[in-house]
Amino acid sequence: MEKETSKDAVITIKRDYRSACTIGYLFAGGCFVCYTLERPWMENRRNVSCIPEGCYVLAARTSKKFGQHLLVEDVPARGLILMHPANDAQYELRGCIAPVSKLRENGKGSGSRLAMGKVLAYFKDCMKRKVPVKLRITELAFDDNLEDVVSGHETSAMAERLSPNSILKYYGVTGRDAMRMTQTWFAEDEDGLLVKRMREDTKILIKKTV
Repeated sequence: MEKETSKDAVITIKRDYRSACTIGYLFAGGCFVCYTLERPWMENRRNVSCIPEGCYVLAARTSKKFGQHLLVEDVPARGLILMHPANDAQYELRGCIAPVSKLRENGKGSGSRLAMGKVLAYFKDCMKRKVPVKLRITELAFDDNLEDVVSGHETSAMAERLSPNSILKYYGVTGRDAMRMTQTWFAEDEDGLLVKRMREDTKILIKKTV
């Protein structure tokens, strides 16, 4: 895992962790480029988990299966982690990262090759200027304004949701209360209003405990 320097170009993925997959928002040069799909976080287990958050070096790679794509170097306890086209986190990924143009339900996306092309265009431009490219992976923060950063792109109900962990950390809710509320939210996650429900429930809980 590498440290960033001011001379590096950075591709950033802000993750939203789900039980069945991990979705992300990919930025290059500070601009939103596309979404990403990954496996859920399973303690960095091989073939079933996404990789840890952190900063990594990206390198160009080509294969018969994926064509031109990117290699994520020096991932702790993992090998051959790639950023490559794929539209289904469960059946097409084993720890790699898939850029997608649109998010679908159940860990699926669409337009992956188009999204991969956009990422590669940025990467190749940096290589022409001899600027190293790093990949920075972080968790989506509660106060990230998705309506602004995804301006000009289709924003589905899924894309507007934030992870339960981010909401709870923001309000300082922990322990059994956090576990109970998270379980309730996932059970009722059908109407596309998950963020509003999280905020309302958490504020009520804080008022009761203060």
